[in-house]
Amino acid sequence: MSSCVDDCAQLTRSSALTSGMPSLPLEPAPGALHEDEAAIVDKLKRQLDTTVFRLLMTAKSTGEFDELRRELFPKFTYLAGAISNLIKSDVSHEELSLLMDDAFDAIQQGLEDRSMPFPFGDEIRYEALFCVSSLQRTFGLLDSIFTIPAPVNRAGEDAALVQTVAIRLWWSLLHMRCMLFALQKGLSPTVEVLNDIMKGFRVSLDAYATARQAYDLRQEPERELDLPGFGTDEESKYLEREAAREFEAIWDKSARASAR
Repeated sequence: MSSCVDDCAQLTRSSALTSGMPSLPLEPAPGALHEDEAAIVDKLKRQLDTTVFRLLMTAKSTGEFDELRRELFPKFTYLAGAISNLIKSDVSHEELSLLMDDAFDAIQQGLEDRSMPFPFGDEIRYEALFCVSSLQRTFGLLDSIFTIPAPVNRAGEDAALVQTVAIRLWWSLLHMRCMLFALQKGLSPTVEVLNDIMKGFRVSLDAYATARQAYDLRQEPERELDLPGFGTDEESKYLEREAAREFEAIWDKSARASAR
C-alpha cells in the first residue's frame, strides 16, 4: 500500500493542501444547514457528482482511470473543500460532531444493508466497511490533533504529519465516493476500475496510521506507544501492520457471520 500512498502524495499534494482538511466524509442530510448554505452545497454537490460520474464511467482500464484521475482530482478536492469549509462556517463544533456521526452511520448502514443490491461481492463489502471504519477513526483523532498543541521541538515533524493526513484523507474520500456513487446510481465500473477504486480507498488505513502518529506526539511520554528505538518510518510500518491485523480480525468475524 505504501507505493500507492507515495504515488498519490506526488499527485495530490498541491490541490489537497489548498483545499484544507475535510470536515465530513459526505454532505449532511437535508435540513442540517441553513437554507442559503444548503442551496450552495447542493449546487456544488451536483458538480461533484458529475466529476465522479465521469471518472467512473469514462475509464475502462487502470491506465485510463489513472490518467483521468490525475485530471479530475484537483477539481474534486476544490469542490469538496468548498463544501467542507462552508459547512464548518455554518455549524458549531458540537453540531459538526453530530453531523460526522450521522454521516458515518448512514454510510455503514448502507453498506451493511443486505436488502439493497451490492453487485461487487461480500469480500469488497467487508473491505469497504473496514475502510469506512478507518476513516471514522481518523476523523475522530482530528479533534485532538487540532486542539492539543504538539511539542515545540517537534513542530516540523507534526506539520508534515498533518499535511500527510490531509492528503491521504482526500485521496481515500475520492475513492469512497466513487464506490458509494456507483452503488447509489446502479453503475458498473469495469473490474480493473473497481480494483483501482478499492486500492485508493485502502489509503484510509494509511491516513489513520499517520493521524495516530500526530496524535501520539501530543501525549505525555508515558502514554506514547512503547516502541523503543523506532523512528518515524518504523512507527508507520508498525501502525500499518496493526491496522492489517485488525482488518483480518474484522474480516474473519464478518465472514463467519455471513456463513451463518
